[in-house]
Amino acid sequence: MDKYYVNPPCNCDVCSAPITTEFSDALLPRFGQWANVCPTCAVVRGVTYGTGRGQRYKRVETKAGKLAYLKVEG
Repeated sequence: MDKYYVNPPCNCDVCSAPITTEFSDALLPRFGQWANVCPTCAVVRGVTYGTGRGQRYKRVETKAGKLAYLKVEG
């Protein structure tokens, strides 16, 4: 069963860049806080994926023809 993110963020919580095609909902290792981050910030901040660490979402078109963010990792 596919898992989608409800009410996705518009901007990265770290750098404020617009979220366009993908983002991560992840624990920032050095800070101990969760954030919605762009792909660049995810790499720079050392985000990893899995239970208790984070999830990565990618924008896709659903079967109903709507745009949504599908969980692709974590």
